[in-house]
Amino acid sequence: MTSWQRHRDRGVAALESRDYREAIDAFTDALKGAKLAQESDAVATLLARRSAAFLEGGMPEEARRDAEELVRARPGSVKGLNALGAALMGLKEWEAAEAALAKAESLGSSDPGLLKNLKQARYMLAKDYGNSAFKDKSFDEAIQHYSVALSLDPDNPDTHLVLSNRSASHCSLGRYEEARADAEAAVRRAREWPKAHARL
Repeated sequence: MTSWQRHRDRGVAALESRDYREAIDAFTDALKGAKLAQESDAVATLLARRSAAFLEGGMPEEARRDAEELVRARPGSVKGLNALGAALMGLKEWEAAEAALAKAESLGSSDPGLLKNLKQARYMLAKDYGNSAFKDKSFDEAIQHYSVALSLDPDNPDTHLVLSNRSASHCSLGRYEEARADAEAAVRRAREWPKAHARL
């Protein structure tokens, strides 16, 4: 076993035990050796793993840099696109995350983690579009976007926020029955959240 492979194994063990700083250091050492040895497949795997360690360690910008390097080297890499999408989600860049993850899916990936991230990115994107339309007082448009978000992921933990905002949008348009129905649904989702009750 070469030196870079030992560093790789140390990084994998550290990542599994959630010692992200150690994992990052180990993968960095492994990457140096793998690049010197011109082991392109190993470099790709190590970049994806270090990106994951950065992301789990609360450093999404560094995770994005590794993922972007991997995608530049291998534009059709599902692994790279998945890593990039996850990093962009960590940065709350929903549109770019959705694009990267959708491309990975179009390349044939059925990875459960990727599909979960893609659903979440699309949900957050629709929610953000709804919030922007709401701020612009484009209430019909806001309702459409909030409805898309709810259809994409009805069990999302912050569904009560979307329901509450859709309720306010209905109310602003004088659609009080629809507003009440959404407000009641928001209360069922988050009984302890005062704003949900205020909508009623």
